[in-house]
Parts: sequence; C-alpha cells; structure tokens
Amino acid sequence: MILQVGTWLLLCEKQAQFDQHVLEQYKLTGVPIWERTTAYRVEAAECINELKGAWKWWTVKEPQRKQFIEELVDALKFIAGIAAIDIVSGGPIGYHAMIHRSYTHYVRKNDEMKRLCF
Repeated sequence: MILQVGTWLLLCEKQAQFDQHVLEQYKLTGVPIWERTTAYRVEAAECINELKGAWKWWTVKEPQRKQFIEELVDALKFIAGIAAIDIVSGGPIGYHAMIHRSYTHYVRKNDEMKRLCF
C-alpha cells in the first residue's frame, strides 16, 4: 500500500483533532516537540523490537507481525501529530527538523532532565 499525500494530510488532521481532545481532557496547554519526538522514538523502538529474530541474532524467536503492525501504527500516530503541528505553522516537517527542534528546545531551556531524555 502506498500512502497518498491526501490520505496523509487527512491522517494528520484526524490526529490533530485527537491530540486536541487529549489536551482538553487533561487540561494541558501543549506538548513540547521534544516530548513528541521521544514518544515517537519509543514507539519506533517497540515496533522494531517486534521483529525479534529478524534482527536479534541472539534469539530464535519469530517476528510478531500483528504486534509489529500495532506498534508501527502507534509510531505513525506520533509522526502524524508532529506533522500536523508543522502543517498548521505552514510547512512540512522532516525527521531531521524534529531532531533539530528538540535540540534547540534543550539548548534554550538547558534543563538536565530534558537533556537526558533528548
């Protein structure tokens, strides 16, 4: 399956609506970009981990396709949420830009805990 631009924009819009619902539900004013990129990285790592023996040479466990797809969807939700923020601000976002924004936030805030997360 190929993800068409129109479908991607729709997914970003839907994720932005869901993110707004979560913000309102928990009475949050926003989520810093570094937290969003960290969440994406965690989900991406969980996704890769479900491949098991496909990359873990030290195990004989079989890849878990169903769990892999579930984690992949979770990772894509975070990417869509990050992209939706950038769409609103006027342009597409790339992974490099996300890393740069996270680092810029860390440098600006100089917070040790945030540095460790980054």
